[in-house]
Amino acid sequence: MTIITPPIYVTQSEELYDKGVNPQNARRLVAFTRPYAGRLILSAVLMLGASAASVAGPYFVKIAIDSGLTAGNYDALRYTILAYLGVAVIQWFCTYYRVNIMAWVGQAIIYDLRKRLFAHLQDLSLGFYSRYSVGRVITRAINDVETLRDFLTWAVLAIARDVFTLALIIFVMLDMNVRLALLTFSVLPLMVVITILFRRASRAAYRKVRAAVSWVNSVLAENVNGVRVVQAFSRQKRNYEQFRDYVNRYYLERAVYAVKIASVFSPSVDMLGAIATGLVVWLGG
Repeated sequence: MTIITPPIYVTQSEELYDKGVNPQNARRLVAFTRPYAGRLILSAVLMLGASAASVAGPYFVKIAIDSGLTAGNYDALRYTILAYLGVAVIQWFCTYYRVNIMAWVGQAIIYDLRKRLFAHLQDLSLGFYSRYSVGRVITRAINDVETLRDFLTWAVLAIARDVFTLALIIFVMLDMNVRLALLTFSVLPLMVVITILFRRASRAAYRKVRAAVSWVNSVLAENVNGVRVVQAFSRQKRNYEQFRDYVNRYYLERAVYAVKIASVFSPSVDMLGAIATGLVVWLGG
């Protein structure tokens, strides 16, 4: 199979993507969330409530089995079921309003960011547009802005939610049975190693995908803008073959490779979870 070598500006984009996070740029991005700090705080509180409710559900199931069914105490079973239903309602309420709030905040942030970006593009020199293709600029204004919105409004809170939920799960597991909890935690070192390896591989792969998207957008924009010249010189077939065999093919290869890497992580985590469950059943009796 022919190895596709993209043009220099695409490889330069990949090199730029490989740079670390600039603290100054991070502070500038966080500034876009300040007008919506109140809603973000409310969303964080709702997130913590939903996480606590999701952890409390299995704990109430344990109480219903041990103190209700096994002990023959139907009053305790009835109250536990009502408590479980109450927790489920709280989880639904917190999740529903958190998603609605974050969706509104996300769209507001992307509105402000694109407004600022458009004003900045108007002030750039002609030399900038002679060095950067239209497709690359469009990619920055559309794809990258969407990525920033997802990071600012969903990823940060999702990380905080997962950490809080994990802490609650660890506390509940240790409170229920220390020995079985430690057996479950025995697979965590392997999970950490797998996560680190996956992060490194997927980071490089998806950055190549983003660079490939920039190349596709660049070629599409240039062909659409110059369609009169293309048709005047009868280059339709040649341009199509170049797009099909090089530009679009390169994007396909990068995207498929990234998906292959991603497809390894989830089964690996599920396998470790199954191993932990087997250890609990085998050694815990």
